[in-house]
Amino acid sequence: MWERYNQTTHIFEKSVDNGGSWTPLGLSAAIITEGTFPSGRLPANVAYKDVDNNFTVAQSVPQIQFPASPVPSTNVTNLDCYLEGTFTPTIGGSGGQSGQTYTYNTGIYTKVGNKVQLQGAIAMTALGTITGTIRISGLPYVAHGSLGRAILNVGYFTGSAIAIGSMSGYVPQSASYIELTYLPPAGGTGISGLVQASLSNTFTIIFSCSYIAGS
Repeated sequence: MWERYNQTTHIFEKSVDNGGSWTPLGLSAAIITEGTFPSGRLPANVAYKDVDNNFTVAQSVPQIQFPASPVPSTNVTNLDCYLEGTFTPTIGGSGGQSGQTYTYNTGIYTKVGNKVQLQGAIAMTALGTITGTIRISGLPYVAHGSLGRAILNVGYFTGSAIAIGSMSGYVPQSASYIELTYLPPAGGTGISGLVQASLSNTFTIIFSCSYIAGS
């Protein structure tokens, strides 16, 4: 398929045979600057919108720009969101927490549609008081109510107070936190949740996770 910019109608067109029959692509010309442009080139500072105003394309640098506040679509074939940002992961407990301090606790994420891909790093200087099972809180989006339980990938950890063969975790449904779990060195019949006695004041973890957001 061939595409061109019609300098008379100021509308993008497509053609199967490059000239026999040109069909408008459905782009609104309302915000396209009037003028005559050299063949094969477009003005560098013009933004183009589709008929639903879902995104703009800046021709100076080939990009697709989504709204800062996503406009959800019920059409499963529509990509309605792209965001990049940061979040602040913290260590806490299912029953509460207090007194935690950190050398650093940082995270970044990318959200494409309803999929959230994130990575983070936490280094503690004081574990404080933690009640219940240990979790990483502060995820940027709440997980989907029926498509949750995404798996945590742990690339590195240190500062445990017990023998741990492997550390893992998961994002529960409708939650904005990660439940931390572990498997003993000798293995066992299943994983267990971590508690305050499992970790030391210098607990450090580097992790990544991909999950489906509720919105």
